Amino acid sequence: MIATGVSLIGTIHELEGRFEDALRVARELADEARGFASARFEFWASIAMGTALSLLGRESEALKWISKREAMVSEEDTLTRVGMHGIRAHVFLRAGLREQARVEADLSSALIERTGTGMFPHIKALTGVGEVYLTLWELTEGHDAPALRKAALRTCDWLRGFARAFPVARSRAWRLRGRALWLANKPEAARRAWQRA
Repeated sequence: MIATGVSLIGTIHELEGRFEDALRVARELADEARGFASARFEFWASIAMGTALSLLGRESEALKWISKREAMVSEEDTLTRVGMHGIRAHVFLRAGLREQARVEADLSSALIERTGTGMFPHIKALTGVGEVYLTLWELTEGHDAPALRKAALRTCDWLRGFARAFPVARSRAWRLRGRALWLANKPEAARRAWQRA
């Protein structure tokens, strides 16, 4: 229970743009995890470290952390897998590994289709998946662009729904929605969305 509280503090630091504080909290989680016999705790501590390092632009270190302990998460633990794949998608994208980012975003999306999102930490997963699809949509021409557009818009809808339950996600939801509208050649609607962010 204490670990969950500490993890939420780290997430709040990330949402506030206090990335050094998020890294400090993630380090505390990683240190605590070593003392417990909890695979899930160790796994989330690794993900927290990877996320914080990525936000600070330290992608090579982040990739090492997010790759740790994936085997600890059972196939049946879909809620954890939604978060894991979504966060990994974002870290891969920031590292310039677009193909891996797409694979992880697709895995997270497939799980969201089946189970939905209902945990506060999924804010990072939904944002990560949305960023991946929007970036790939922007960079892709040809036959894959419509599928990426559809996936990006669907993720924006999920994030808007998530923001109804967790108002702290509203800013991210409007920011991503604005970007999607911009890419869909609707600049006025995009500007209105960004103003709401």
